Formats: sequence, C-alpha cells, structure tokens
Amino acid sequence: MEPLIVGRVVGEVVEMFNPSVRMSVTYNSNKQVSNGHELMPAVVASRPRVDIGGDDLRTPYTLVTNLLTILKQSLCYVPLMLYLFLSWTHGGRCFPMFEDHDRPRLSKPQ
Repeated sequence: MEPLIVGRVVGEVVEMFNPSVRMSVTYNSNKQVSNGHELMPAVVASRPRVDIGGDDLRTPYTLVTNLLTILKQSLCYVPLMLYLFLSWTHGGRCFPMFEDHDRPRLSKPQ
C-alpha cells in the first residue's frame, strides 16, 4: 500500500483504506509491478503471474486491466503503463482474464 500513498493515489484519488487482501503482479518471474514504474514491451510480452492473497479460496475476485499506450512516431519503443484494479465481485460471479483473441493489440502510429 505504501507505493499508493507515495504516489498520492491514496489521499487524492481515493480515501485511506485498509486492504482486505494482498495482491502482487509479476512478469518474467522477477519484474514486480509497482505504482509509478514504467514497464517496457519486452518485459510485459508474456502473461503476468497474479497472486491474490486471502484465507478463503471460495471468495471470488475480478481482475480488471486497463492498458494505456503512448505512441510517438519518433520513438522506436512504445512505453506501456498497466494499471491493475482489484474489485470485489458480488453475487459469486468471477470473470476470467483476457483470452488470446480478446487481448488488446498495439498498432503502428499513422
């Protein structure tokens, strides 16, 4: 939760809260996603490992991803910022991660 406080997400965007579970997202088994860090395309080419803590495995969660891209003609790489939001699902429904055909694709700048 500390990166959210340092990045001023807590306080300016949302009120202070006590997390009910711990969550971590890791790419390539060694690149952990943190607030304020930029991940390059080569790092996020493979699927992430998402670990959601908690004691009760019957508690469902929904993982929603929002992919923001910045495309510039003069750059040879595309910086990616991936924001992960974890929200509690109601009614026992659990939604799967993106399937391959649903995954957002980057296109060349026009």
